[in-house]
Amino acid sequence: MMMKKSITVAGSIVVDRIKEIDAYPRIGMQANIVSVRRTTGGLVCNTASDLAMFSDDIRVVAMGCVGEDEDGRFAVEEMMRAGVDASRIVVKKNAVTSFTDVMSVPGKERTFFHMSGAGDLFGHDEALLFPIDTDIFHAGYLLMMKKLDMYDPVYGTAMARLLHDVGKMGIRTSVDVVSSERGDYKGIVGSVLPYCDYFIVNEIEAGQTVGISARNCSGKLEEDKVRAILEKLMERGVREISCVHAPEGGFALDKHGSFFKCRSISLPEGYIKGTVGAGDAFCAGMLYGILKDWDISKALDFANKAAACCLSDITASGGMRTESEVWRVADGFSTH
Repeated sequence: MMMKKSITVAGSIVVDRIKEIDAYPRIGMQANIVSVRRTTGGLVCNTASDLAMFSDDIRVVAMGCVGEDEDGRFAVEEMMRAGVDASRIVVKKNAVTSFTDVMSVPGKERTFFHMSGAGDLFGHDEALLFPIDTDIFHAGYLLMMKKLDMYDPVYGTAMARLLHDVGKMGIRTSVDVVSSERGDYKGIVGSVLPYCDYFIVNEIEAGQTVGISARNCSGKLEEDKVRAILEKLMERGVREISCVHAPEGGFALDKHGSFFKCRSISLPEGYIKGTVGAGDAFCAGMLYGILKDWDISKALDFANKAAACCLSDITASGGMRTESEVWRVADGFSTH
């Protein structure tokens, strides 16, 4: 019997408290909370749950830290319910499970207020407490994992050391980044590039990492700049594929210098219920395509459609569907 392909998703485990509001207020002014919902969030919960939803043909393993509290139990139970192997999650006593208050205006902006908690306690040693027997090791979020973002005298950061050590096991590596106005993209993110097989982030994060803006002064995405960003990422060490996702679509460059693009889907009015987790959904779709040995164009198409599924629900993973349903969800929609 052929063994299942597998992916381990390691890093940020968060419980989101999504508060739907009618408008985003100016400082000192009031907005109305329309609804409140607790759900899982963070890279591990979002990406792992999406991957498990696509198919039971792959084994999805979650790795990270939670507190010994109700939120921690909730996060683990939700991932197990989605079909994720949560047996390698470390429970830290006297720690609070990471949580985020998400203020969301449906179909428009969202703002995050984050408490790091147990997420700051996940590092190189915690990741290697268990055997890492997987095809791809996907980790993040960089810039919000205190212990993994710490300086390392040999590799630059603890995350870079971890990816190096995992790569030496013959495992392909991938990372994701959180959008941060104060993040050290050049130092922290730049340090991991030589130890990544796949680097899948949004256009802002990618641009910050290499010092090139993907958008012009009017905010329009410029394809030649996106390609220049991808080329710089490959020059700085990414081994297999650099990939950028944006509202306009997905773009990728492989190690041979081949450039790929796939325009986003034009969604009907009222379809978008929330944007939380859309980037993770795209990343999950791309990694799924890589695991399935699809060509890059097909993987980009699937990733775009997975992100579109995510947008149909206010939570990060509530809109995700099986692989066959993802392919069908955009039937009748056009691309930009």
